[in-house]
Amino acid sequence: MENKKSHEILIYIFLTYLVTWTLCGLGYFLYTVDNNYNLFGIIVSISGFVPSIMGIILTAYFYKDVGITDLFKRINIYKSHGIYCIIGMIIVAVYVVSTFFLTQSMGFNETFKVNFFNILSWFIMVFTIGGGIGEEFGWRGFLLDKVLKRQNIAFSGIFVGIVWSLWHLPLFFIPGSSQYGCPIAIHIMNAIIISMIITFVFKKTKGCITFSIMLHATSNALFTSLASSYSSTSKYYQFLNENQIKLVIIMIAIIVFIGVVETLLFNRHKDKLNIHTASEKITRSFFYNIYYNIH
Repeated sequence: MENKKSHEILIYIFLTYLVTWTLCGLGYFLYTVDNNYNLFGIIVSISGFVPSIMGIILTAYFYKDVGITDLFKRINIYKSHGIYCIIGMIIVAVYVVSTFFLTQSMGFNETFKVNFFNILSWFIMVFTIGGGIGEEFGWRGFLLDKVLKRQNIAFSGIFVGIVWSLWHLPLFFIPGSSQYGCPIAIHIMNAIIISMIITFVFKKTKGCITFSIMLHATSNALFTSLASSYSSTSKYYQFLNENQIKLVIIMIAIIVFIGVVETLLFNRHKDKLNIHTASEKITRSFFYNIYYNIH
């Protein structure tokens, strides 16, 4: 069992991708056969719960009753520092709205509209039946929890953000999906930024999964609501594709900034690898960290 635990991160990623992508492929195949988009939507919706389901299953497998009890205890918000969730939600909101202002300043010729009722509706939907509950017991409750035990907060947020973003990959190639037409590189950068913010709150609130769900819901609700306020989402995606390099450079700068700030906040003292400065921690070999995390 101990040997299996050493590979728990890799096992989780592999099984989550395998089951999710298989379901997406099955759904799309059935759609091409009988043109039943409703059935396709149902199967894809079910696949959205795979990260949490897999996180719960593997927690039970590796850590038995004690692990399951601990996992569900972290739903409790009353013993956590809720102020950090509020701070995180504000940071997420400022970041998301800023990205839309940025695209307008770069020449996108439409103005987004803020509809608070629409945002609240999306928030409730994501929190309950969307990516929140369906994903966060896995991405944060299992994966991030295990990575943080091996690595510093900056790397952990980036690593989980990459895994989280690439999990959506099939949807970029399926017409009608929310990701279809969106630049993959921008999606990855965006997921990393949101992941790093969630990681900060997760760390500060002692691994509270409910707060992670709330931040996930905030991000999705704002992006979806503001993007859908344009006359054409595909037109917006086209603009992102045309300005992809500039946007990616800006987002990388944001990632580096967040990474440095988090490293300074959480690693003021000597860590287990005897690396003393924030700059040294940030510049450690990225590929070494990936190898270290999955072994």
